[in-house]
Amino acid sequence: MEKLNFMLGRMLSIADKISKLAFCILFLSCSSIGKRDYIVSEKFSSISEVSVAVLPFDNESVDLDAEKYMREEVIKRLVQYGYSPLTADSVDEKLKEIGVSDAGQLAAFKPKDIASKLSCRILIYGNIENYVFQNLGFIVRKKADLYLKAIDGVDESVIYEGFGSGDDSKFYLNKKEAKEAFIVNTGIKLASNISNRNLLMSEAVRKAVDKALKKFPRK
Repeated sequence: MEKLNFMLGRMLSIADKISKLAFCILFLSCSSIGKRDYIVSEKFSSISEVSVAVLPFDNESVDLDAEKYMREEVIKRLVQYGYSPLTADSVDEKLKEIGVSDAGQLAAFKPKDIASKLSCRILIYGNIENYVFQNLGFIVRKKADLYLKAIDGVDESVIYEGFGSGDDSKFYLNKKEAKEAFIVNTGIKLASNISNRNLLMSEAVRKAVDKALKKFPRK
């Protein structure tokens, strides 16, 4: 136990220095994010269909689970907005029939062909621009950035674009709080890996999706 406390103390001492630098980088990076306009086509409101397909997302992060969690949250939110999204599994199964196993292959197919295959008019494409968890002791950084685009499968026009950034980072002022936070978040991360559930980044993901779909028409 003493050895563990010693190691944690050393780690927090190093983390203190890293955190100060990380705070500056974090502050500058947040300040540099420009506002992105939402795009909502006038014809979107005239589309009566409530069926929607959330396609696999591009993932620029290094977290392999990011795509699953972000996509699940988008589907969940669309249900709340009055839509009937296809399940991710059903979409993936049908896409595999035409040779699509990941988001990077979607560009090889016309949206109208994908819409025909899925029997669904509204297609949602997504790109996870950032998905990061950093447990640095005095700073626990949790951030997710998501860009969404909806395309009308009939004429392949863009009917919606939205970007959302979700931040659930925490800053701690003393070593005791930092030590407790480090242990807690390490435990949560382990539990997330074991349970295959988004216990760690759920709030950041929720915020990012809420903002990305802020002006998505409700039914």
